[in-house]
Amino acid sequence: MANAALVGMCGNFLRHMDRQEGVQLAQLFDMGSGRLPLREIGRCENLEVGSSLAVKLYTFCTKLQELAKKYAGESHEVLSLYLLSLQAHVRSEAVRHLELVCTCLKSWVHRYVEAEGSGLWMMPLMLQFTAVARKAANQLDQAKKSERAERQHQENNAYLKQLVALYRKFFNTLNKERAKRAGHVWICCELLRAYFKLQQVSQCSFTLTTVTQSMQKDGFSPTDLPKAICVTFYFFWGKYLVFDHNLQGADEKLTWAFNNCPER
Repeated sequence: MANAALVGMCGNFLRHMDRQEGVQLAQLFDMGSGRLPLREIGRCENLEVGSSLAVKLYTFCTKLQELAKKYAGESHEVLSLYLLSLQAHVRSEAVRHLELVCTCLKSWVHRYVEAEGSGLWMMPLMLQFTAVARKAANQLDQAKKSERAERQHQENNAYLKQLVALYRKFFNTLNKERAKRAGHVWICCELLRAYFKLQQVSQCSFTLTTVTQSMQKDGFSPTDLPKAICVTFYFFWGKYLVFDHNLQGADEKLTWAFNNCPER
């Protein structure tokens, strides 16, 4: 039964990848959807090479090879990493969970950069992975707060800072990819979100200037991006402008963001 559930997930992954169904991929990997076979994953003795389940998964992944060539990489790596991250999550291995999610995100961003065209269909899953990584980092940092009374030397928000270092690398890479505007702006949003939480508002200026100058150079408007990305971008842009005492600009950006928030 466990194997059937996991192989069924692999089948859905293969189908959505083949059809470039980004929204469905994000829904498939949504930890809060109730669709993931978390109990089955947690019961697995091991998902590493050598276990019976791993043999079945790797055998199934051979069917992804032809598809993987189309997207410039072995796409089953993303699924394998995410399954391992889920297993770590179910087993309350929080640090390992974050590490695997970040590795999974790296793999997905690499495929996004290598994909032909805008790669917009890949954005929902990128948003999903960054949300999972953000939550995992925040939970780890919150857990560490209770230990700081005994360990005064311990760094605050250490895991979030690790995410920032990773996202800066993504940001620099995507800044060179004009066709990948959506990914570039979203990573900008994640950096801005982190800078505000870390109380490093001064860092926002360089990040925003890099993005906006790139857009102006190419005559690109942020409103041409998917709403989920543009609304988030305008919100954090407006928030920064408040700190920068540009109230007129802040009002313009925040008003647009609130007026265009999708209804839940």
